[in-house]
Amino acid sequence: MIDIQGNADEYLLSIPYAQKERAKGIPGRRWDQERKVWKFRRTQEAYDALIAEFGDDLAEITITRPPSSGDKDASEKPKWPEFLPPTPPSIGQAPTIDIDNRSSLLKITELENELEKLRGHISELELARDPSSVEGFVAFAIATANGDEQLKKIINQHIVGDSHFGSRLPIVLATELERHLRKKLQSTDPVLKLHDILGLAKDADLLSGDNIDFAHIIRKQRNFFAHQNVERKTEVMRILFTICAASLLWPHIAN
Repeated sequence: MIDIQGNADEYLLSIPYAQKERAKGIPGRRWDQERKVWKFRRTQEAYDALIAEFGDDLAEITITRPPSSGDKDASEKPKWPEFLPPTPPSIGQAPTIDIDNRSSLLKITELENELEKLRGHISELELARDPSSVEGFVAFAIATANGDEQLKKIINQHIVGDSHFGSRLPIVLATELERHLRKKLQSTDPVLKLHDILGLAKDADLLSGDNIDFAHIIRKQRNFFAHQNVERKTEVMRILFTICAASLLWPHIAN
């Protein structure tokens, strides 16, 4: 049985000997011979690595991620970032300025700086404002997956509006991955977790090489989203990363 406990300074990982290589794959581990556990300093990096690797093995997540000095109030509900940058505000009528006044001269300098920033922002908008960007990405991913209709349906069901993807998409893709592999392995054992299923698929030569790596990408991103551990600034890229892995893997599991 895999278990992770924590205190103010450390995370303590208890894991069967046969799976010790999974613990060794996480940087910063130390073996505590007396307590027979792997120890990790209580850092955000260690928490993220432990949840990514073992999140689907744990019945309950009892450890917490340490806050950083720049973190906002945890009670504030994160908002989804805009996939495309917003339209800049209009400049409007320039104010009348008395150039004989020193404070007015300083105001002119401030306005010039703001205008320069706005010019750069407009240039970025011209490059990024493509209304077909999300649709184009989805089409490219589906084409990579040989036009798989099921994958297309899953992704399209989790596009919110016309600008970003829903945060449940990595969880749904991991569930579908497990379903496909269980069917191929003819396994109905409820004790087996996705990590175990991937090991069996590798042993049975159902998945090998890059495809195992793609499957573990989906599994680890699923763990992040399932346990609500995703930073707002990384959420979109994690979802796109998961879609890329799924589009490369699906031709090898969906037939």
